[in-house]
Amino acid sequence: MDDATFTPLGLDHVVLRVRDQAASRKFYVETLGCTVDRVNERISLVHLRFGEHFIDLVPLDPAQPVPAARARMDHVCLSIRCDDLKRLADDLRARGRACRG
Repeated sequence: MDDATFTPLGLDHVVLRVRDQAASRKFYVETLGCTVDRVNERISLVHLRFGEHFIDLVPLDPAQPVPAARARMDHVCLSIRCDDLKRLADDLRARGRACRG
């Protein structure tokens, strides 16, 4: 990938699917020292600040079987600086990577 396409800035956030959102929130706040940045009740998301980064807690779907512990990571979001998103998306598509937008 062309080095000028984007500049990595760091980890923005991770999203974890949890069985007990209240217990998980308590652990991250009381044990790890996170602070609650905001709560989005519409999508049942607890947005925790951990230093310069975020951990989002979303509930597991109770209708679905509980996944193995390693499958509870919903996603990781990396932060980048990019002057030309279309160019970056075209470059990723040319490499066989799916891009939205």
